[in-house]
Amino acid sequence: MQKIFVPLFLIIVLAGCSNEIEIKEKPKEIVLVEEKIQLPSFDSIEKPILSLNNQIGFDSIYEEICWLDCSAEDRLNHQFNNQGQAQIGDVIRVKWDNMNPAPNKVEIKEYTNEFHQIGDTQIIADEQNGFYIEVTDTSYNKIYELIFIWEENEKSVGKSRLAFPLTN
Repeated sequence: MQKIFVPLFLIIVLAGCSNEIEIKEKPKEIVLVEEKIQLPSFDSIEKPILSLNNQIGFDSIYEEICWLDCSAEDRLNHQFNNQGQAQIGDVIRVKWDNMNPAPNKVEIKEYTNEFHQIGDTQIIADEQNGFYIEVTDTSYNKIYELIFIWEENEKSVGKSRLAFPLTN
């Protein structure tokens, strides 16, 4: 009887010493979900609107530079057909508020007719959705390029270009 009593006594003593039940939970994992830009196909995005004196249609090109893989650099090198359409005092406007998804950034570059960049690349403010040039004698004999950039985590995931000449 003493053999049964000792283990039973130990069980009662041990159970009485600890009334608290300790439950250990695994720490919850925090998963950060990054919002990704879902770019549709390049051909499904509306093109920016280019106009000369509010008349749509002007010698220009609009093309894809890179889409979903923007690891390689690309340079403008295009022959334009109808040069000399704009005259001094004319206004050339570009609007891109119709593009969906909207580009995160738009850059402007000026080139000589031999495709050498003039000056620094200008970046258009985020809140702008258009750009215009009033044609002057200093804006002639240049090619203008607007680069539309879609970014994800500060990395380009899509680029397109609109380019047009101003030559007399």
